[in-house]
Amino acid sequence: MQYNAFMRKIELLFLIIITILLGSLYTLILQNEQNIKLAKDYVVSVFKKDINKKPEQTSAQNSYWAPYMKNLEKTIKTNWNPPKSEASKRVVVVFKINKQGELLALKILQSSNDEEADKAALKAVRITSPFKPLPEQFEGRNIDIEFTFDYNVLSKK
Repeated sequence: MQYNAFMRKIELLFLIIITILLGSLYTLILQNEQNIKLAKDYVVSVFKKDINKKPEQTSAQNSYWAPYMKNLEKTIKTNWNPPKSEASKRVVVVFKINKQGELLALKILQSSNDEEADKAALKAVRITSPFKPLPEQFEGRNIDIEFTFDYNVLSKK
């Protein structure tokens, strides 16, 4: 009789231990799945090459970017010949250049809904390239630049 009671206690203890182990294993599996998802999301965010993203700049970077960007804007706008129009237009392009100033990618980010105006903006960037090399302080291999072309028509009153 004592042996059966002892065996029942052992079986109960064994079931409790198994339940705890299974619960712990389930928790570990859930945590592992969450960690795998977080790791995948991190890897995707690190390696995703999205030309639509603006580069982040700190105030220290602004000190060497400002002259570069001012010159870049002046040069591109010099090569821009927008079509004559009765309405104001805005075209936003984004382009990628490498450290040496070579154009790697170019696309329309926001169309003016005027094919000729869009083409003129793309052409201005293409004929301006290659650009001056990026500032020496820049440590990356390439950078995405968002550039806006505004064609403003003043109304006659």
